[in-house]
Amino acid sequence: MNLFTDGKASATAGYRAVHLNLRLINAKTQMMGCEMHICEVQLVLRSIGELRSAQSHARYRQYRDLRAI
Repeated sequence: MNLFTDGKASATAGYRAVHLNLRLINAKTQMMGCEMHICEVQLVLRSIGELRSAQSHARYRQYRDLRAI
């Protein structure tokens, strides 16, 4: 399967990444009061990540907002 030609590129403007949302719940995070904090880890191919820039992200946000995603 090619992630760029699978017919879903129009829904993502061609961008692909894996986003993992993590929440750590243990004695230490509960003691600190941050057990409900959620963080995101993004996994992306290096070759694609190197192409990212503030300008390309601004274009993505504009694209996303126009689609009301």
